[in-house]
Amino acid sequence: MKRVSVLSFVLTFAFLFASAVFVNAQPVVKQKTKRIINNTAVEIHKAHKETMVHKVFTGKLKKAIAHQRFAIYLYQQGRYMRAMHHSRRARILAHQHLEANLGVPPKPVVFGPDEKPDGMIPPDAELDKALEEHPEFMEAREESGMIEGPLENIDIKE
Repeated sequence: MKRVSVLSFVLTFAFLFASAVFVNAQPVVKQKTKRIINNTAVEIHKAHKETMVHKVFTGKLKKAIAHQRFAIYLYQQGRYMRAMHHSRRARILAHQHLEANLGVPPKPVVFGPDEKPDGMIPPDAELDKALEEHPEFMEAREESGMIEGPLENIDIKE
């Protein structure tokens, strides 16, 4: 009987500790995700600007914008980790598009030390499939039509 009460106490304490850690971690993850989304917006703006100059259309800019808008939606829903992954995917696509417009050899995207996601990073195909399930975030215009005017709804202003 004594063993059961000790085990019960330990489990209760572990549960309370885990809950407290999770609750305290949410604001940190939220800020980290917001920083990633806004840094990705900078990369998308660079790719957009170079596309206006060089007019090389790969389809990746359009897809990057869709992932970014989906990331903002997920962020607003409180799904910070998922938003982080979609924004990272958007940055990689925007970077590849930027390189194509600049005519430079491809090199990997460098993320800051404070932008490393916790846990496993989902495969690109999984993120792309999740985006396809939400077509409302895909731009109706062709990529060539997207270079007219400024981009909207690709960062968080709060």
